[in-house]
Amino acid sequence: CGPFPNLIPVAIDGQLTTERAIESQFPATDQFTYPVNGSNSYQVPSMEPHIWVPDMEKAQKNAGLGQVVIGSFQPTVEQRSTREDLVESSFNTAQMIQSTGVKVANLNTSCPNEGNNKLLCFDIDTTVDVVDAARKGLGPDIALMVKIANFPDPFLYEEFVKRVGPKVDAIIGINTVPSRVIDPESSEQFFPGEGRVISGFSGDCIRDLSLGMLRRTVYLRQKF
Repeated sequence: CGPFPNLIPVAIDGQLTTERAIESQFPATDQFTYPVNGSNSYQVPSMEPHIWVPDMEKAQKNAGLGQVVIGSFQPTVEQRSTREDLVESSFNTAQMIQSTGVKVANLNTSCPNEGNNKLLCFDIDTTVDVVDAARKGLGPDIALMVKIANFPDPFLYEEFVKRVGPKVDAIIGINTVPSRVIDPESSEQFFPGEGRVISGFSGDCIRDLSLGMLRRTVYLRQKF
């Protein structure tokens, strides 16, 4: 997990657009106010499989009426790894999720709060291979959802839905938009450490972008 602080209120007037998120930076504040806006840099922490697999299995066994346990995961590879490494990671993790007995899985192809501008969902060829590997590892009986980022390029997103949509049971998006949060006094990067210049903004400020992605997704799912 990213070192503290990893969640902070931010001062934003109005809505983020794709251009504004890329070009602007926003000061951290001391407390959340209405409308609520914040930025996080958790960096997607995870326990080792010998911890999370039995924990997920226990959660599934104890799920009550009307409750659903969703096994969320994302392929993890080191720098300079190949597409094959990413596909193998997806398959192996999906197999572990399948062993827990959950009925729904969520494949995360987008995590702007990692500070990484190269998101998996923007590489459609690799995403297709990763989704296929996840499906193979999960088997036919587990519903597979895929989590995406905001797509600034509408034509790229149309291609994504056309090629990935038929392979999954649902498309999830969006929960954050990448941008920069700064210290209000020094104007320097707020979150300490390497790879944390960009963090995930959420709250009221991404409402319009979120609804826009929802409308595009509904239209494209119907189209394809």
